Amino acid sequence: MARKLKAEGMRAGVPDLMLPVPHGGYHGLFIEMKTKTGTLSWEQKWWRDELQGRGYRWIRCRDHEEGIDALCIYLGIERAAPALGA
Repeated sequence: MARKLKAEGMRAGVPDLMLPVPHGGYHGLFIEMKTKTGTLSWEQKWWRDELQGRGYRWIRCRDHEEGIDALCIYLGIERAAPALGA
């Protein structure tokens, strides 16, 4: 899979999610998803530092709940209650 992604132009360390919406003085939001014990590679640290240095918000999230919270906080919106049966 890594070989295929690299052939398609993927670069190591690029954050998993990007929201290209300026807000709160930032140009956009980047989210790196990690497991509970996952650590950042040196490439991920490089991207973090580059993006933050260029005016983007970067955050690491440990699960989808943190990811949703990060998006809501970044956008300044209240998190909606989950739909019944979801």
